[in-house]
Amino acid sequence: MIREQSFSEQYANIEKEINALTSRQREAMYYYFKEGFDYDEITELMSLKTRRSTQNLIYEAIKIIKSRLLI
Repeated sequence: MIREQSFSEQYANIEKEINALTSRQREAMYYYFKEGFDYDEITELMSLKTRRSTQNLIYEAIKIIKSRLLI
């Protein structure tokens, strides 16, 4: 029961931090983690200039979430 509560709290914290990202970061994260799209697909779908731009967008979002959650 304690483990379940702890998991629920962690999930809520992660969700809160994801919602604090920019809309572009959230969108890229959604496509990458939920839909399983690769960087090239996301680049095209979001009309980004380069694959590297997509990688940076996702990397920065993860970095922000990790720093806020101290993972």
